[in-house]
Amino acid sequence: LQAGDREAANELYERLFPRMRSCALLLMGERGRARPDEVDDIVQDVFADVLVRRAVDSAAFAGAGDLRRYFATAIRHLVITRARVRKRHREEQMPSGRPGCGRRAPRTID
Repeated sequence: LQAGDREAANELYERLFPRMRSCALLLMGERGRARPDEVDDIVQDVFADVLVRRAVDSAAFAGAGDLRRYFATAIRHLVITRARVRKRHREEQMPSGRPGCGRRAPRTID
């Protein structure tokens, strides 16, 4: 992986994918219903991001240490970020002014 070896990247992906997927599935299960395709997308996005950043700035990963821990942390952050985006999107879709929708009901004068 140090020299940008594609074969090494593929081997690393094959070795780490099951654990990375389990980690994402566990985290997404805690934050809502996890769809298998979404879990796989998160793992692939994290892995691709790491490879791209590694290609651009290999010094950034010189002290990364345990790759499993690094990937698990990256997956955790991406799961949390996507959950926040989904929540924000749902809140934006709610009709405003209705009680229970995050806004106070207008007061009426009898």
